[in-house]
Amino acid sequence: MSRIAYFLILLSACFSSCTIGSDNPNKDITLEAFSGFKDNNLFIDGDSIRAYIAGMMRADGQSLPSDRYVHKYYGGGKPFMWISYGGVTASADTLLRYLSTADESGISPRLFRMEQIAADLETVRTLDMNGGSRPINRILARLEYNLTRSYLRYISCQHFGFINPNTLYNRLDTLSNDSSGLKWKRLCDLRVKRPDSAFCARSLACIDTDTMGAYISGLLPKGRLYGMLVKHLNSAGLTSAERIKTLCNMERCRWRLAVMPGDSRKHVQVNIPSYNLRAVDGDSVLSMRVCCGAKKTKTPLLSSSLMRMDVNPQWIVPKSIAVGYVGRTGYMHSQGMFVYDKKLGKLPPEEASYTKISQGEQYIVQSGGAKNSLGRIIFRFENNFSVFLHDTSAPWLFQSAVRAVSHGCVRVERPYDLAVFMLSDKNSSVAEKIKYTMSVDMDGDSGGKPKPDRKKMVSNVRIDPQIPLFITYYTMYYGSGGGLVSYEDVYGFDDVTAERLRPYIRQ
Repeated sequence: MSRIAYFLILLSACFSSCTIGSDNPNKDITLEAFSGFKDNNLFIDGDSIRAYIAGMMRADGQSLPSDRYVHKYYGGGKPFMWISYGGVTASADTLLRYLSTADESGISPRLFRMEQIAADLETVRTLDMNGGSRPINRILARLEYNLTRSYLRYISCQHFGFINPNTLYNRLDTLSNDSSGLKWKRLCDLRVKRPDSAFCARSLACIDTDTMGAYISGLLPKGRLYGMLVKHLNSAGLTSAERIKTLCNMERCRWRLAVMPGDSRKHVQVNIPSYNLRAVDGDSVLSMRVCCGAKKTKTPLLSSSLMRMDVNPQWIVPKSIAVGYVGRTGYMHSQGMFVYDKKLGKLPPEEASYTKISQGEQYIVQSGGAKNSLGRIIFRFENNFSVFLHDTSAPWLFQSAVRAVSHGCVRVERPYDLAVFMLSDKNSSVAEKIKYTMSVDMDGDSGGKPKPDRKKMVSNVRIDPQIPLFITYYTMYYGSGGGLVSYEDVYGFDDVTAERLRPYIRQ
């Protein structure tokens, strides 16, 4: 905006009170009457505004992902979005209304410079330059930059969260630390979305439009669990520890996945701290206890889709466990185990070799049946950890309060009910075959035992359509009555999450 343009605005303001038929008090006015407006502090200059913005960007740095886009935008000389010949857009007031509610979500107001924005808006709208001590270009630069910075910060943190869980949780447990370097165990594969250039560009395009308010509202976190957490956060009498725990779980609700639980009418969600599985089909919820990975062999956080059920599956014993079975031939015989050699095929337990198992030349395999560690049925889904949902040969473990006992897989309390849930058409014939196969004696036809009826059996069933699966970590989650319940931070994830959140939340 040029100096001339600003002069014309002021000039038009002087004549705005004139009406037809009235005696114009300014009819004899001359240019000399405006000599007082020659103060440089009252002239708007685009180059000066950009110079001030550049200085603020250098001073601020880029502490959040959205900040990088702000710097890229103004560094590229793009048009101003909040200031114009008409002043400051009304969208600034819309944004301030949303920013004023950030505290209800536990987000620190310090991130948004609300007091500075409000003060600068008042200055511009009242033209109170305090005798030139508040140069107009500097004020407009602060407004333009701070509004954009705060806008992108607010919608990004509300829609995506502050933390990338893959970055945070995959740097906790050491896999190895030797001459080849430090390696970490992968504990998380949530494939979360993060604010990118396309999101930021789409968001900036909504500024100074009638849709901006609706756009912001559409980005705010939703879902029943998040609503319960917000209500709890703003309840009276919370201790500092309770508040931090609530904020950690609100952050987890903000993480955006390619497919969210609420996107699918039918889905399965396993929550590790509560040792609970919820199979949701619309308003119907099948809930059951689960056993999860021990602290040294944590169940990973992930999202996938359940695609197949295998009944009476064989178990290929993981190498880390299999080497401990070498020489325990009596135990292996009693558990229906055998050795599979890549060159020689199926061998008895006596042929197990520690060296060959370590080198991947042999495997120890457990036959399907009642003794199988996977139980009678396994629910398979694609993942990078070789973990599954499955039945167990040790059902008494579900009576324990703390059920972090597995090598990473999730053991389910009611496997048959979960299998029926997976059937899209609730086919009674398939359900009966699954039930029979899960109960039949697989050692039949030997030792005088009844021979299994193969016509009544099924070995695997496709899950069609596939059902979204989410393995999550909420230390505040649904209880048996549907209310909000606090659970033990079994893997210690809350501590590291809270530490990473500390700069962004209200303590």
